[in-house]
Amino acid sequence: MSTSSAAETSSSEQNIHVSKLRIVLLSVFPFLSWLQTVSTKNLKIDFFAAITSAVFALPQGVAFALIAGLPPEFGLYAAIVAPIVSAFFGSSWHAVSGPTVATSIVIISILSEYAVPQSPQFIGFVLMLTLLAGLLQLALGVFRLGHIVDFISHTVILGFSTGAAMQIMGSQLSSFLGISFPRQENLLFTLYETYNNLADYNLHIFLLSASTLLVAVLCKHYFKRLPYLLIAMFYGTAVAAIMVYVFNVEALNMVGALPSGLPSIILPELTWFQTREFFASAIALATLGLIQAVSISKTIATKTGQHIDANQEFIGQGLANIACSMSSGFFSSCSFTRSGVNYSAGAVTPLSSIMASGLILLLLLFASNMTAYLPTAAMSAIIMIIGWGLIDLKHIRKIFKTSRTETAVFLVTFLSTVLLSLEFAIYSGVFLSLIMYLQKTSTPKVTKLTVDPLDPYQRLIPLSPKRKNPYPKLSIIRIDGSIFFGSVDHIRSTLEVNGITRQKNILIICESVNVVDISGAELLLLIKESCIKKGGNLYLAALTPEVRRYLLLSPYWKQLGGRDNIFNYQSEAITFITQKIEAKEQQAETARQTKKQAQSTETVDKKAQDSKAGKSAAHTL
Repeated sequence: MSTSSAAETSSSEQNIHVSKLRIVLLSVFPFLSWLQTVSTKNLKIDFFAAITSAVFALPQGVAFALIAGLPPEFGLYAAIVAPIVSAFFGSSWHAVSGPTVATSIVIISILSEYAVPQSPQFIGFVLMLTLLAGLLQLALGVFRLGHIVDFISHTVILGFSTGAAMQIMGSQLSSFLGISFPRQENLLFTLYETYNNLADYNLHIFLLSASTLLVAVLCKHYFKRLPYLLIAMFYGTAVAAIMVYVFNVEALNMVGALPSGLPSIILPELTWFQTREFFASAIALATLGLIQAVSISKTIATKTGQHIDANQEFIGQGLANIACSMSSGFFSSCSFTRSGVNYSAGAVTPLSSIMASGLILLLLLFASNMTAYLPTAAMSAIIMIIGWGLIDLKHIRKIFKTSRTETAVFLVTFLSTVLLSLEFAIYSGVFLSLIMYLQKTSTPKVTKLTVDPLDPYQRLIPLSPKRKNPYPKLSIIRIDGSIFFGSVDHIRSTLEVNGITRQKNILIICESVNVVDISGAELLLLIKESCIKKGGNLYLAALTPEVRRYLLLSPYWKQLGGRDNIFNYQSEAITFITQKIEAKEQQAETARQTKKQAQSTETVDKKAQDSKAGKSAAHTL
């Protein structure tokens, strides 16, 4: 028996060690979780999904590079490198990384004041900023800080993306109309300069831009399965060729041919001065990229059922951006369009995004002249379409109809994005999100309850003036939120306004209280002392495991009364408290009766004594 028991123990310990080793391996090499699912069938499905994804990535890579103020090949290099690295080290199986429109507009807004876009100095700054932001993302993932993106509200993201969309479309007005003026700080200045130079517009460029825009819109609306951006690129190239070679139109600027071959491996220069100068900007860029990555990954995960590890996604995005900075790419995040296309095309594993990168690389190697005759006017129309796609009118209407607070937050973030720097807009959005979070957590709902007289299980229901309280000498309340330093003043004032603090006996239902800190525990002690002075007591019921554990490990458990005042179930607490109140009332009534009887007996005895004394006096006379 002992030998068998020892063998079982040894086997159990071995299984535990194997399980721990597996967890460690998956955290360092997360791709091991999906490599084992690769099969011939899945490879075929992933390959066709890769073709679709690559078709969409090609025009986006070129467009996003131009938005960021970079040569077009930088967008394609990023579209090759970022998906491969994030596929191996990220968390999501279906989200596809690469250049994005929002991060591209942030890059040029940050760096355009330091250098001329597309200049060697500007390119060096972009690579340096990408490296710095990637290192920050990696550090956040390694130190398990993935939950920070949960504090950024959807309203803030929506306000920023809407403002960024307006900035993107505004930045393309000069190329769309064929006019020229220096890049402006915000949308209002851009519109002002556009108006001042409108008389100099080029009719041929405008017709090319407008027709390309129209073709893209019609194709997207009526032929949803077709790659409308790629079709618009081919259309713009064809029309430009006709204009130049048939009608001898001049002044059509072209994107130009892409350099053939693989990107060169370089290490961006990152000095202490640059780190200090661009650190705040890198934080803003890294934060925006992580918000996009996690939100897109979680959105797709709701359809696939996959668990998303935010920390692992941080690590994957950080490594992807570090790799991009060393391979002539630029800052990348999860692309909503490519991720959606990848999932819709039926991708099974991250191999689909890896194969899509391989297809784009083949195009660079053997078809680098594909953008040589692509007019910038056509690209401006394509970029405008991409910018318009960022505006979610449906959700904006919902916000305006639902909440004034959310509407104010949306407008502040939107106006900050349009009128101020995008970097400031990101920080203001994060600040507003924290304010909203603190506002909600610091004002928990306090509800007066009563027992449903028709329910044998003593179900609690909200107390209203029309509803009779079967226990008038017991005040039952439920606090929906944490009792911590930020909420104690609100809870105290709410109890005073509702007259609850005047009650002798108070029962607090704590099933919705997730946190109690020292300030919260001290508030409970004050309420308890107030109740005791009035001849009653404070009781707690239905504590969450976290709150119970906190109180048990602190002196507050004993000070609050321990098991005599803290109950597991509300029905148990109500029964105990009401019986205690009734017992006290009976004791008080018995004491009153005894006192009354004693007073009556004393009165009779006094009368008898007085009568006896009177008779004695008469006899003496």
